[in-house]
Amino acid sequence: MQASPSFRIPLALPSLAEELAELSARLGESGWSCGAADPGWTPAGALMTPGSALLEGWLEHEGSHYPDTDLKTRCAFLLGRYAWYLALPLAGLRLLGGRLPGFGPAQLALKMEEYQWRHQDQEGTAHRLLLRFADGYPADAGEETERRLRHGLEEHMTPLVSLLHRRCGLPERGLWCLVADSVALAFLHAGQRLGCEARARALALAVLKEPGSPLYNRKTGFVDIVLPDPDHPGREPVRRSFRTRAGCCRYYTTQGGRYCATCVREHPENRDRRLRELVRSQLAAD
Repeated sequence: MQASPSFRIPLALPSLAEELAELSARLGESGWSCGAADPGWTPAGALMTPGSALLEGWLEHEGSHYPDTDLKTRCAFLLGRYAWYLALPLAGLRLLGGRLPGFGPAQLALKMEEYQWRHQDQEGTAHRLLLRFADGYPADAGEETERRLRHGLEEHMTPLVSLLHRRCGLPERGLWCLVADSVALAFLHAGQRLGCEARARALALAVLKEPGSPLYNRKTGFVDIVLPDPDHPGREPVRRSFRTRAGCCRYYTTQGGRYCATCVREHPENRDRRLRELVRSQLAAD
């Protein structure tokens, strides 16, 4: 008698809450959750509303980092930081399980939290943004994931970019460059922590390098800094990846500030020289 074919019951896919918990553990983050927005949470759309308490409070907070921070710099800080907070869990979820939650301004709630940080022998108080997604994953509309991520980021960030442009006068093109830079950094960071850096970089470029998208520019990308290991000449050279930037965060305008190592205002040769120095200092510390 012929054996009857066996049937396998497909395993249930992890829930959004389960994937966010795993992602938080692997990336060392604790600012993501899903479910109903309890009291104390603010819809993300409030950040795009002129004069809202969330917007004004955050701009004021960005001005507290350095003395005499002007409005343009506070707006640049806020935009780059918010794009990073938004893009990091999305990049991680894309790399971890491939699915994306809904993340429109009406589907996302925000809360600013004060926390104590400690690094080596230093400690202090800082603020971080918590994100709460609507529970569950939306039905697959058949759109390619990178395209859905790109379109979602464009739709989410457009009102904030427009608002900050009107508020401080920075060009919209430059503000979109800051968003693209943060998205690239989010993918790089998530890929390094999840052990899939090359894939993360490829996915980031698939999102960012679509001609016609406001996220598109020629300069946002990645650079590899390769150095021989001075203590082990026979070993493979040490390689570190960095995000290259198209936007300027204006840190150099703050009191005591200067150009960041990857600042778009730096000539690529100077940028790479500074990054090599950074890698050497990291190797010496290890």
